[in-house]
Amino acid sequence: MKRAMFGSLLLVAVVGLLLCWAPAAFADDPMFAITGDTGSLYGVATSPYTTDNSAVGSVICDDFIDHINFNDEHNYNEYSANSLIAGTHTGIWPANMYAGTATALYEAAAYLALQIYGSTDGAQKLDNWALWALMDPSAAVASLNSAGVSQGDCETIFGVGAYSGGACHDTLGTGGLIHAALNNVPTAGEFNNLVVYAPFASGSSGPECTVAGTCNSQEFFGMVPEGGAASLYLILSGVTCLGAMFYSRRRTAMGGLA
Repeated sequence: MKRAMFGSLLLVAVVGLLLCWAPAAFADDPMFAITGDTGSLYGVATSPYTTDNSAVGSVICDDFIDHINFNDEHNYNEYSANSLIAGTHTGIWPANMYAGTATALYEAAAYLALQIYGSTDGAQKLDNWALWALMDPSAAVASLNSAGVSQGDCETIFGVGAYSGGACHDTLGTGGLIHAALNNVPTAGEFNNLVVYAPFASGSSGPECTVAGTCNSQEFFGMVPEGGAASLYLILSGVTCLGAMFYSRRRTAMGGLA
């Protein structure tokens, strides 16, 4: 009897701890503000950006056309990057001159987001510019040229041959960061810990924004523990089911005892 009571108490304690942890991981609309950057290149602050939400951590911006100010809080919907790559959710960016489908575009973007998280200093800044240029080639190259981009940086982003006539061009040359992203062959689970924070439409807290340039914030990539909220959901579901099975078996064994 004591063992059964101990088992019940332990189960309740485990469920309680998981439920206390759950809100941050299960939040449908996480709220955060950008509080800082890691530097700037060609007059634009580059990612990763720090946030005021510890559950969100640092984020990567893939949106060059929408704007947000430091310390302005916004709500976002959170999706796994894999859901955009699989086409089960739609982001703010459609297919473009580099990628024939939006899913291929977001797969390349996810690759660059991982590169940004994994690099530092000048390489990190160029990785972020490559992400912006991948998603919005014309806006990114116009901004780079207005800031006097060097031939070396232009060709690091767009490939050798993209710089000619004293200007950077969005036609891909040989190699370059965008070329590497588009030609990456993902390994199993490569993007499992990446999420996308989707902004809402301009001037509202909903509906979700579907067109870049009309959003009340920017679209961001983020990093979560492997499996993220989906894994936690499965854990909670499993614990709940085990609890129900234990309770049912115990009641059956006790028969009509009060």
